Amino acid sequence: MEIEIKIDEKIIKNAYYTFIILFFLIFSFLIFYNNLSVVWNYPIVFGDEGYHMRISKEFALRKEYLHYLDFIQPNPSAYGYISIFHFLEAFGFLISESFAKFLLPLIIFVTSFSIFVIFWKIFDEKIALLSSILFQTFQSTIIYSVTFYVDSLFVLFIFLSFSFLFLFLKENKIEYYFLSSIFLGLSFIVKPTLPFAISFGIIFLVFYYYFLRKINFKELLMFFLFPIFTILSLIVFNILAYNKICVGFWIIAEFLNKYLDGSCEIKNIEYKDIYSFAGRTEQRGSELDVFSFGLKEYIDFAYGYSSFIILSSIIGIFILIYHKRYELLFPLIPFFLLTVVWLIIIYPFSNDLGVLYRAEDTARYLYFLNPFIALYSSLFLYSLKEILDLIKNARNSSIVKVVFLLIFLISLFIITYYFFISYSFKLEIMKRVKTFSEYFFEACEYIKERTEKNTTLMSLWGYRVLYACERNIGGTADLRLSNSSTFINELAKNFGIDYFFVEKFSIDPLNRNLSEMYNLDWVKLLLNSKEYFEIFYENGVPIDDCINNYLPIGIPCDGVIIFKIK
Repeated sequence: MEIEIKIDEKIIKNAYYTFIILFFLIFSFLIFYNNLSVVWNYPIVFGDEGYHMRISKEFALRKEYLHYLDFIQPNPSAYGYISIFHFLEAFGFLISESFAKFLLPLIIFVTSFSIFVIFWKIFDEKIALLSSILFQTFQSTIIYSVTFYVDSLFVLFIFLSFSFLFLFLKENKIEYYFLSSIFLGLSFIVKPTLPFAISFGIIFLVFYYYFLRKINFKELLMFFLFPIFTILSLIVFNILAYNKICVGFWIIAEFLNKYLDGSCEIKNIEYKDIYSFAGRTEQRGSELDVFSFGLKEYIDFAYGYSSFIILSSIIGIFILIYHKRYELLFPLIPFFLLTVVWLIIIYPFSNDLGVLYRAEDTARYLYFLNPFIALYSSLFLYSLKEILDLIKNARNSSIVKVVFLLIFLISLFIITYYFFISYSFKLEIMKRVKTFSEYFFEACEYIKERTEKNTTLMSLWGYRVLYACERNIGGTADLRLSNSSTFINELAKNFGIDYFFVEKFSIDPLNRNLSEMYNLDWVKLLLNSKEYFEIFYENGVPIDDCINNYLPIGIPCDGVIIFKIK
């Protein structure tokens, strides 16, 4: 007697969806936990981290809006835009520093969750799952998952703006249209440098669909109400606070500051440098521009395994074209517009932005594309589905079966490698990047114990000093490039600088006049000018050993030496 077992398809489907959701949650929680362990166990020492977190901490300590960054001397600049990121972190600091650090990995988790939910709604659960996983494991996402820049919150808002516009065009629900407009407006008060450029893409598409009669004139006007209100409120705030438009409006601000004296610095000292640095640092690795760095190397640096990203993205785009999903191609439009803006408008006129100079900065400026690059890369699943169908139907051709099976296995291997190797490797790199000299923090503790709160230090690692030492920073190129101890002493006093905070591991024995290194001759000048500068504190390798034994054979010496201005 045969027993027939029937399984309800609905139960199987629910179990399948439950597995997908649980897999996403477990994977994302592991990423969240790893990111959190880095931000909790490693100091705030990467790039501009100290700058952003000091602003947030000052908001929390003072419990008032900072009109001027008065802890950056001698000419404090206006803080002319309200960043939600800084207020969010300030709220965290009101509870504890640990809670403030907790918020950054949380933002990444919320972004990946949004990708998962929205792409499931637009596509299916497989595309949603792979897109969210790819986004979290992209190399540039990992960098800004553990470093405190405003960019991660900016990416979340821009993604939501694009995605709700997707959903509006797909389902024609007006609430999605309003949400897209709101999140676009909010992006202006997170990061003031990119929204204008990225908005060109969104605005172009809104007009495009208006002319296709998919958006009527009333809806067209409504879309711009919130972004325009946000921009106008920022302009009004700037005028009320500073009597002019200050920072926060990118090309407009650059034009005002350079040609119409729109700068909102407090001019405590009118001074123009006599000397200038020969460069920022040694030109190698991600310090190079994208073209010198190499396109393949840049893709590896920003996303991971370059062949997988390139091939899967190209396949994904062709899949969209094949299925005539043209409306889903539009995230590429802001990319091209942004590139045009960089190459034609900004690059020839503003070297200060350094947009094309450093691969690291380029990855950060294009960070907003990561969810969409993840989407295009995951769309190759459509092609794999078609390949599997061909394998199933190609019963008379074993060669075709073998070829397509190999393609499937190779793709599976690449994905496995990307998930488990690339992410872990990059996170280990970030741990090393966020590891800083213990002597540096010892020196900061000494400074906090032995100096007043309004003390001003000069250090080439200024933003690290700003946060870790909780003291003001200041300086100019002339203080480090002049060979006159008298001039340096007088200039330091004019600038209100009390101490030179010199990290020995950044001493350059070749005296190349780099802004992120101290010339050895300059350090010797301070040591030999005891009538102007006295050693206030020193730790690590003694400075004489550095000069006589370590530096001549190319070995950097760890430690800090602090000179007091007499």
